[in-house]
Amino acid sequence: MTAVLRGLTWDHPRGYQVLDALAGALEPEITVHWDRQSLEDFESRPLRTLAGHYDLLVVDHPGLGEA
Repeated sequence: MTAVLRGLTWDHPRGYQVLDALAGALEPEITVHWDRQSLEDFESRPLRTLAGHYDLLVVDHPGLGEA
């Protein structure tokens, strides 16, 4: 059985480059589908709202206070 997780990160190399490099490095039973969005989109949707739709969130410095 494969676990499929849904994640969200920033659409910038700092937000997704490491995630792309780690693709396939997890246990074979775990798949993570990463969505990307602009920094402006993070500002317009509260993390609380995003957390209800994603298993994993990668937030950059401006969002840390809210997190």
